[in-house]
Amino acid sequence: VTSPAVEFRHRDRAGAWHTLEASFTNLLHEPSVDGIIVNARDVTERSRYQERVTHLAFHDPLTGLPNRALLLDRLEQALTRAMRSSRPVAVLFLDLDRFKVINDSLGHAAGDALLVEVGHRLRDCLRPSDTVARLGGDEFALVLEDVDGIETAVDVAERILSCFHKPLTIEGTELAIATSIGVAYHSEGYA
Repeated sequence: VTSPAVEFRHRDRAGAWHTLEASFTNLLHEPSVDGIIVNARDVTERSRYQERVTHLAFHDPLTGLPNRALLLDRLEQALTRAMRSSRPVAVLFLDLDRFKVINDSLGHAAGDALLVEVGHRLRDCLRPSDTVARLGGDEFALVLEDVDGIETAVDVAERILSCFHKPLTIEGTELAIATSIGVAYHSEGYA
């Protein structure tokens, strides 16, 4: 009887990790074999491809931030934890003001570079436990867990706004960026 295939990782002598897929056939009852046969193959490339596909399914390809699908999953988890712990959750929605003008006047490459820099600045404004996601275009959303109250969410929004007071330099052009932020707040007793 052959076992279902199992995957495991193995480090070679050079220190590189490989993913192996193996199946085991018990032939202990066969006198001519009297052992267990192991068939293994290196599936490292397949494993890397699957990881890449999964990453692309849940992350924005331009900024590397979580996308809408991953944001919704994290928001659902945050709300579930909030209901158990009675710790509020806040969601901030953000879009860049006049992004279309920048994109049209400087080109799409500059617009893309701007979005990447905005993603970096947003990550720098948040705690590691918070989520920042790019929804598409120039729209971003942030999930803040365990906030002490609506004031904390407003403080984060103000901190984000202050992060954008410093101009960005994109392809040699200094840009002053403005953003609009909306705050949604979930506290105990409200769904």
